Amino acid sequence: MEKEKELIARQFNRYADEYDQVAVVQQRMAHRILETLDEQGAEPERILEIGCGTGYLTQLLGERFPNAKYTVIDIAENMIKLARKRVNEGLTIQFVVGDVEDQTWEAESFDLIVSNATVHWLTRPECTLINLSKALKPGGLFVASTFGPDTLGELDQIYQNLSLNESYPEQRRYRFQSPEEWVRMMDEADIEGDYAVCWHRIHYPETVSLLGAIQRMGADYIHTEEEQLHGQNDTVRVVVEDHYDRIYRTREGGVYATYQLVQIYGQKRLPS
Repeated sequence: MEKEKELIARQFNRYADEYDQVAVVQQRMAHRILETLDEQGAEPERILEIGCGTGYLTQLLGERFPNAKYTVIDIAENMIKLARKRVNEGLTIQFVVGDVEDQTWEAESFDLIVSNATVHWLTRPECTLINLSKALKPGGLFVASTFGPDTLGELDQIYQNLSLNESYPEQRRYRFQSPEEWVRMMDEADIEGDYAVCWHRIHYPETVSLLGAIQRMGADYIHTEEEQLHGQNDTVRVVVEDHYDRIYRTREGGVYATYQLVQIYGQKRLPS
């Protein structure tokens, strides 16, 4: 497993028990996936879920499609343990601990491939989508939710301002692909797709709560080159908290953060 993926897995394993407490946005995204499946009239017999996490979407899928056969994968073993406890015992389901980018699936074996708040972690998204498309039956559905590049724009702006000050180490943020990039990659994977975008503003008691929530959702938002994936310079963090608390404070108290939610969906092309 890649070094970066090992760190991601470690972070999710560490905070697995606390994930659902902060994953408000991800839960909204999961329900929207179910709405899309209903709109598409989906009645899948075999489902692959990528990044099942604590099993929140898995449970929703199981209630909607109780007779389907499921394969669910997550990079974090502790997440899989929670998902096992959550889902209906009557489901036919295979749990896999592993990196989806390292897997080989039986060709044309799934009617539906679904993923909630996971695909932005892919380090080889183009190749991975092609690999997943091979596992999807012609006419099968691919539906995934992710975050858009405008996510946490308030925090991004503060870090950009700090980066202009030579007193602070240069910061780099995760880059979320645009909806158009995802549609292009789906097209190259033989999936005829589209996207939908919406924004959600979430309120937190203070900036430290926001940063803690981000950490429990899998990652620190920004990090220096020296600190690699999850470290955060304490001095910079204190300054960020001070700036954020002042600039993005609401009238009611607390602060807000904006999430750009992207859903990509499509159907594998039928043979010509």
